[in-house]
Amino acid sequence: MRGISSGRVLALLGATVVAGLATQASVALAVVPAVATQAATGVTIQAATLRGTVNPRSLATSYVFQYGPTAAYGAQTAPASLAAGAAAVRVTGAAGALVPATTYHFRLVATNATGTSVTADRTFRTPAQALGVTLAATPNPTSFGGPTTLVGSVTGTGAAGRPVQIQQRAFPFAGGFANVGNALVTDARGRFSMAVLALPVTTQFRARVTDRAGVVSPVLPVGARAVVGTRVTSTNVRRGGRVHFSGTVRPSEPGRGSRSRSAATGAGSRSPGRSRDRAAAPSRSTARRSACPAAACTACSSAAAAGRPCRTSGGRSASARTADRRENHPRELPERPCRPPARRA
Repeated sequence: MRGISSGRVLALLGATVVAGLATQASVALAVVPAVATQAATGVTIQAATLRGTVNPRSLATSYVFQYGPTAAYGAQTAPASLAAGAAAVRVTGAAGALVPATTYHFRLVATNATGTSVTADRTFRTPAQALGVTLAATPNPTSFGGPTTLVGSVTGTGAAGRPVQIQQRAFPFAGGFANVGNALVTDARGRFSMAVLALPVTTQFRARVTDRAGVVSPVLPVGARAVVGTRVTSTNVRRGGRVHFSGTVRPSEPGRGSRSRSAATGAGSRSPGRSRDRAAAPSRSTARRSACPAAACTACSSAAAAGRPCRTSGGRSASARTADRRENHPRELPERPCRPPARRA
């Protein structure tokens, strides 16, 4: 040391310190995770698979993909982890809740006990969604001549501000569809609606996007229920009396038969009358139901309903008629033949 000047000693010490610091920095950098991204795959209008590689550098490592419509990201995949290892491992993450026709940014972030590594920003773009249109009606069915409201929506890229034409085809659906009023314009969410004030018959509706060929909703049938009204001449009838039922059916259909049902017995009967058109008024069906004076047996009631004489009292013994009468009618009735009233012309 005697032959070495003090200046040379200081220079040697300085070089040793610098070399030590460089060695420590290289050791620290060697254990930080190594990360890289690859192109996204499986990109749809709503989802994508983000890909990359992570080298844990011999330490347990966790990682996530961050993604969003800008470089600020705002969303990330579910956190995942890797065991300690010295080789690069392929990793993936699922990005969801995406919007069609939008560019997204993403990056890979990996962290271990030493620190965090982040890749450079990368992008992918979701495809455009094809246009579609749906249509519904409330109420459906409606009553004859009643109102209904058509409500629909256009889905897909560029659904807002689209012209939509409502079309209809009335029963019996023999011709083509005809336009209903002027074209509607969808709102910011692609929705539209139209009020139908009166529906006289069952009608088919559909919606068509006029500025895009082939974009038509499925056919929507909207029913128009018949409106039936009934009247009765009296609600308090003595035994053996006659009750006159009448009613109206809208829409009118001359010649169409009708049925009436008794609330007391639950028995249905065919109306002897026919619907008849009265100067564009609603069609009317008239039914007369007659009570048998004796109501002797089930066969008698059937004969009266069919409009023919009852013959159960003829050719049978008194004991048989009495047994039949007691079986079908708990109350005692006078012993006399059943003669249904004559039908009116």
